[in-house]
Amino acid sequence: MARMMGSPMRSDEISNAYSHPSPGYGSSRYSCTYSNLSSYSHADEEERGNVESTPTRLSRFAPRPPSSPCLNRLSMKKNVDVTAAHEKSEEEELELMKDKYTKLLLGEDMSGGGKGVCSAVAISNAITNLYEVARPRMDVVMNLPALEKLENMLLDLLDSFDGTDFWYGDKGNESFNSSKSFSRSEDKWWVPVPCLPDNGLSAHARKELQQKRECANQIHKAAMAINNDILAEMEVPESYIITLPKSGRLSVGDEIYHHMQTSDHFSAENVLSSLKISSEHEALEIADKVEAALYIWKRKVNLSHNRNAWDMRSDLVSDGDKNVVLLSRAKSLLLSLKEKYPSLSQTTLDTSKLQYNKDVGKAILESYSRVLESLAYNIVSWIDDVLRANDSIRNSISYTYNI
Repeated sequence: MARMMGSPMRSDEISNAYSHPSPGYGSSRYSCTYSNLSSYSHADEEERGNVESTPTRLSRFAPRPPSSPCLNRLSMKKNVDVTAAHEKSEEEELELMKDKYTKLLLGEDMSGGGKGVCSAVAISNAITNLYEVARPRMDVVMNLPALEKLENMLLDLLDSFDGTDFWYGDKGNESFNSSKSFSRSEDKWWVPVPCLPDNGLSAHARKELQQKRECANQIHKAAMAINNDILAEMEVPESYIITLPKSGRLSVGDEIYHHMQTSDHFSAENVLSSLKISSEHEALEIADKVEAALYIWKRKVNLSHNRNAWDMRSDLVSDGDKNVVLLSRAKSLLLSLKEKYPSLSQTTLDTSKLQYNKDVGKAILESYSRVLESLAYNIVSWIDDVLRANDSIRNSISYTYNI
């Protein structure tokens, strides 16, 4: 009777019940065997007879007895085992991470003998291995080899400037001769001034310099094109979008918008000439305005293309065509502006993209292409300085001969 009311089992019954697991029954080590159950059934029949002899019978609908405390303890033990296994797995991962980090700091030399590489090289190798293990992306596969080729071309070009007929002098040095050089504008006073022989460069040396300048200029254009493509693929941050005006006309102003809208034969060079830009700072302000308008018109074109054909009226179609024309002309104007001012700083949009960019691959490609673009532009500028100095000397000789 006590057993039917849910009283705890004896210790010997508990040990018998859990020492012989029944195969094929869930988590079987917690279940009783058939012999144990049969022994319990005989005892229950004896007690059932005693119960039926009493005037009061137990109802079929009596509440189920509470679960055995030993089962609760066993379920708690199972949870503890799972938690312990999870903690053990975390400890193993932590030890593995410590081992890799130690190996990285030691320069991949675990012996401590100082035979490892420096930390910078170890980090570089780790990044290289990361790219090798992961599946390469298309933008990395396409642009990275091209940038490496441009870098090798620039290095070869720099190596070719050995044994030249010109040199660089310091204005504070006694060996500096102003008659063999040319005057530089004060805004670039820190750039070294080239010096040439009394008769200037030979025809052969001048031709070689012009060829090298053309090569560096082509590298500059290629690196700039890759950099523009990478920046164009970066997401526009929300912080930049909320600062945009409602229309592209408000962004560029009435003067530029008039040239972009009314001209039948649009010419970006003519527009820049009419603006009479006096400094690179002013050119950067115009670039910011044009780029903001470009993004506004681009969004409108995308919205018009997403409309269904049956929902597009004639006025919407004409407005969409106008935005396409304005978008194309804004791209042409921005490109001409950057070509006319190669050393132009990054626009507000480009700066915002780089600030909020979370793509490591794009960040590497952008910085790589920007460094090559800057180096190629500097080489072109240095060669132009030498050619201007040579022209100055030639003009001086010609003026003296005519006198």
